[in-house]
Amino acid sequence: MVDLLTLLTAASTKSMMLAERDPHGFIMTLTAVAVVFSALIILYIFFGILGAFNSGKINLKKLCPRRKNSNNEAETAAAITMALNDELSGEVHAAIGMALNEYLENSVHDQESYIITIKRNK
Repeated sequence: MVDLLTLLTAASTKSMMLAERDPHGFIMTLTAVAVVFSALIILYIFFGILGAFNSGKINLKKLCPRRKNSNNEAETAAAITMALNDELSGEVHAAIGMALNEYLENSVHDQESYIITIKRNK
């Protein structure tokens, strides 16, 4: 186990070395300013891209178009089902089949009304 006094001595010697090399603190100041401005530039780029997605300037569907139902996807689904045939029960097969059907027909998400109705009982 490392002694606390040893850690404090090592930390103080590093700070003393920095104080000897840079008595006015220019190195520490420049390092801190560079870190802050780098973080601000990264945030500016990130929020610029996020804003472009939200405003519709960049359309994700055009960048990565989804393939239409192809025979290859159906063959892959059949191969997965056949591979799992020996290990799973009929209920699991039904759930996998329903999930594949929802995925292949592009009807994975429901259309929600986003209206909450609360009925009170008297």
